[in-house]
Amino acid sequence: DPLPAAASKCVADGGDTGGDAGAGGCQLKPDDTLVVSTGDANAQPLLDDDRVWLNYTGGAACHNGAFERSTAITFECDPSGALGEPKFLYEEVETCTYLFVWATAVVCPPFELTECLATDAATGAQYDLSLLSTGTFQAIDFGDDGASRYVYYLAVCRGVGPVAGTECDDSMGVCQARPDNPAFHDKDLGRPAGPPTAHD
Repeated sequence: DPLPAAASKCVADGGDTGGDAGAGGCQLKPDDTLVVSTGDANAQPLLDDDRVWLNYTGGAACHNGAFERSTAITFECDPSGALGEPKFLYEEVETCTYLFVWATAVVCPPFELTECLATDAATGAQYDLSLLSTGTFQAIDFGDDGASRYVYYLAVCRGVGPVAGTECDDSMGVCQARPDNPAFHDKDLGRPAGPPTAHD
């Protein structure tokens, strides 16, 4: 009864889910021959263990009516400022539950900003770096074999904030991470102690 794992998953657009205008998500086969609701739209997000998520229930029947399809969307902070889009993780076949993750700036906590204006004491010239504080930057350290060893997340005048798939958080101005190695404990490499300064 469950559709193959390779089946394309989609988020409903304007209620176009095979006749179920109240659906918040839908599932279709690659040839678009079948579209079923994966749960009714729900505008009440939930907060659990500092995670924001949405649960769509009441979708099309599965397993000969034993279950109704449902969708769970977990939102993660993306400090890059992007709205992002949902990504399909997997289907719990037994209960017909579809799990998605959505990295987006919408759920990022407020950042504690440091003054981002540097003044040259000798000339009075000012340098405003505040535009650089709107995003988190990434640098990759490649080994001699060309494979990435470390990923560095850097922020200007603030903490990097939570970065999906890492232990980086808002207390870190620079974070060294190994997203491909769960055994590596990400490291705090410091944060701004004050506003930027101008030097000759």
